[in-house]
Amino acid sequence: QADSIDAMLDLYHLEGTDAITRQLLKPVLQSELGLPIRTIQFEPLSGAPEENIGFEYEGRSYGPSLEPKLRMRVIYETEDNFISLFSIGQRTDGAWRIVSSRRID
Repeated sequence: QADSIDAMLDLYHLEGTDAITRQLLKPVLQSELGLPIRTIQFEPLSGAPEENIGFEYEGRSYGPSLEPKLRMRVIYETEDNFISLFSIGQRTDGAWRIVSSRRID
């Protein structure tokens, strides 16, 4: 329940990402900033399309900044029980971070 975009960005593995990726994240994070969290659940990856970090954008290929290991489901304490899903991975130092996208070409 961070109180700033920078604090929320710290939850992401941004190593190797470009400015475009970080700029695209900010408005998404802004929409969740300050929402009260009801629960956070960790689940095995299911193979759902949203778990696939790979995509093409303006002729460039992007892939995961970390190998996705788990899905994190954040359920917010809102009228509609808003849910955000994230793929998370573990860094070499053992810390878990939300997987982002990085250019791979």
